[in-house]
Amino acid sequence: MPRPFSTVLVVATACAALGGAGFGGLKLVELLTHSEYVMKLPDGATGVREFHWADGVAPDFQYLLRARIDEADFAEYVEDLGKMELHAAGREYGDDPVWLDWSAPSRFDGDWWDPSDNLDGTYVNQSVEMWEFVKYERGYLYVKALDH
Repeated sequence: MPRPFSTVLVVATACAALGGAGFGGLKLVELLTHSEYVMKLPDGATGVREFHWADGVAPDFQYLLRARIDEADFAEYVEDLGKMELHAAGREYGDDPVWLDWSAPSRFDGDWWDPSDNLDGTYVNQSVEMWEFVKYERGYLYVKALDH
């Protein structure tokens, strides 16, 4: 899965074993800076807005990007991200599709995040608990990425 961040920081989170004092396992997660999505934007992109939040301990993060680009540039952007597939009704994911949602995260307090809830034209890359999806609407590229 393309990473929403460019500088790699590996964070280890330990999971306590049920009923035991030791660790049941170790989950390694890559947390990176948010700039990779911006770096892939075409030169003519304008009105670039971003929101990002990371738990700091667990691998959880949320990321939003909106930028004005041409529709032809959108197709190239999706290709540059790689492994994106057009969402279709009935498509199966390895995680609960409730996460495939264009609403703003509860921690977002801006007024610029305005994609419709419609999943038509949404390209998705999903792996374990990480989601990345993009769409083009009203002249804007919208990107939402999260790990929960």
